[in-house]
Amino acid sequence: MVNCDTVQPTPATLPTSGLCLTTHDHTPSQFMLGKGLTVDNMGVSLPSIAFVLIDHGKTGYGSWGPNGARMTSAATNSLEWFNSEANPQLTFYQREAATTVEPSDANHFDDQIVYMAIAELIERTGLKDRDWPEPPDPTTTALSAATTANMGTFAEGQNSFAASSGSGAFTASGDTLRVGGASGTYSRCLWWPNKQQLYFPSTALKRNLRAVMTFGYPTSGDVGNGFVLGILSGASTLTSTPCGTSSSSTGNTTGADIGWGGGTFATTDRFAVEIDLTRNTGYSDPTGTQSTRHAHSSIVFAGTDHDGLKAPACPSRTTTWGATCFHPNIVNWLRSGSSSSNLLRMEIEPRSAACSAGAAPQLRAWLMQYSICAANSAICGTLANLSTAASTTQGDYPTGTAYLTTCLPAPASVNAYDSIYFGMTTTNANTNATVNLYINSLQFSTY
Repeated sequence: MVNCDTVQPTPATLPTSGLCLTTHDHTPSQFMLGKGLTVDNMGVSLPSIAFVLIDHGKTGYGSWGPNGARMTSAATNSLEWFNSEANPQLTFYQREAATTVEPSDANHFDDQIVYMAIAELIERTGLKDRDWPEPPDPTTTALSAATTANMGTFAEGQNSFAASSGSGAFTASGDTLRVGGASGTYSRCLWWPNKQQLYFPSTALKRNLRAVMTFGYPTSGDVGNGFVLGILSGASTLTSTPCGTSSSSTGNTTGADIGWGGGTFATTDRFAVEIDLTRNTGYSDPTGTQSTRHAHSSIVFAGTDHDGLKAPACPSRTTTWGATCFHPNIVNWLRSGSSSSNLLRMEIEPRSAACSAGAAPQLRAWLMQYSICAANSAICGTLANLSTAASTTQGDYPTGTAYLTTCLPAPASVNAYDSIYFGMTTTNANTNATVNLYINSLQFSTY
C-alpha cells in the first residue's frame, strides 16, 4: 500500500494486479477493495484480514502432520471442517471450546486461531499509504516579448530563450521571430535553456513533451536550407555556441546539416524533426521531378544525412502516413510568406513501452501546409491545442497532412532523455541578405 496516495482527486483505474503503482495515482480504498480474508470471531464478522494462523487443537482433526500425512477430517460442514477443508476458504471461525462431545461430532470445537488485519500489518511494517506530492501542473512556454528579452544569455533558470549571435541571427518582434537577413553560409540556434523533466524515476511518472510551431518561408527567392525542431539530452551543457555545427565549419557543411551535424552537440543523444528545402546529394536527400521539388520533412537523429544511421533513409518520393520521411513533390511547398503559417506539431513520449522495451522515446510529428490549414481551420486549431493529445488516425486529417513517427535509437544510458532541452537550429546558405524564415509562433508544454 506504500504507493497509494491518500489525497488523489482523480484516481486512475487500478491495474489487474490490484496494486497501487509507483505513479501514486491510486487510493487506499481502491487497494483494499476485494482484498483480505474474513474471521467470524464469536459471531462477529471481521473483514480485511491479512492472514490467519490455525491451531487445530488437541484432536488435530483436519491438520497435516510433520510427516506430511493428513489427520482425520472434522465432521462435514462443522466449523472445524470450514477451518481446514474448504478450498478456497475465505472465512475462518473462532468459538469457545466445545470438547465435551466426541471429536467426530459436528458440535466439537477445539481450534485456536490467530489473525491480523491488513491495516495493522501495513502499519507495523511501515508500508502505509501517504499523501504523495503531486507533480507540478503543466505549464506552457511560448514566444513572447518576455521570453525573447534575453536571448544572448545562456543560463539555467532564465525565463528567456537563448539564441546564438552573429549575422542573420534570431530577431524578435513581439511574439514572433525572424531568422536571416544576412548573406552567406551560417547556422543559428535557439534553445529554451531550462530542462524539461519527462520521466520521474522515483515514481515512474511519464510526461510527454508537446510542441507546436507555425512558420512560413518567403514566397520567392532563395530561402536558405531549412531548420530542425530538436531535442538534446538533459545531460548536455548549453553554451553561447549551441549550434550543432561548430562555427569553424566551412563550405556547404553548415547548410547541409541545417546546423544539426558535428560541432558542439555531436552526440547520438539528440533527435529532431527536419524541414529541408534544399537537396544535398551527399546526404541522400530525396530527389523530385523538378529542381524546385526537393523539399521534404523527416525525422533525424545525430545529423541530417539520410544514411540510415544519422537519420532514417528517405526515399525519392513518399507521402506515406506514419513513415519517417515526407516528400510531397510540390512546387513552392511551405512558401507561405510572413502572414500565412504552416503548422508543425511534435510529441515525444519518454521511455515508450513500444520502443526498445521501454528504453527509448517515441517521436511523432504532424505537418500541415498553410493552404490546408486555411481550408480546415477547426482541424488545424485542434492540432495546435497542446492540452490534448493529437490523433494519429489518418482519416481525422485532410489530404496532404503529413504524419511522421518512429522509435528513437535506444540511448547508451536509459535515463538520457528523462530530462531534455528543447530548441531548434536553422541555416542560411544563399547570397540574398533577406529574412529566410518567419516563426509566427512557438510553444511547448509537458503533459
